[in-house]
Amino acid sequence: MKNHTCANKSASKTSTTPSRQRTISSYMPPAPDNYSSIKDRIVEACVEFCALDGKPFDTVTSEGFINMAKQLMNAGASIGTG
Repeated sequence: MKNHTCANKSASKTSTTPSRQRTISSYMPPAPDNYSSIKDRIVEACVEFCALDGKPFDTVTSEGFINMAKQLMNAGASIGTG
């Protein structure tokens, strides 16, 4: 495909966004870059849960606990922070 003439023509064109066209980030803002800090807080909360309640760490890896955590995350996502 490197020698194909259509590929060479399209490579030389530059795409510009007209000013009247909205960008995708105007509809949905980019995701925050702090996912690692969110993950760290969740891990810390799971460790604290196991330590304070005397539960084995396997508790937070069970299918039921993971399902509950997903439902809580979905609820938080749909409700938002107000």
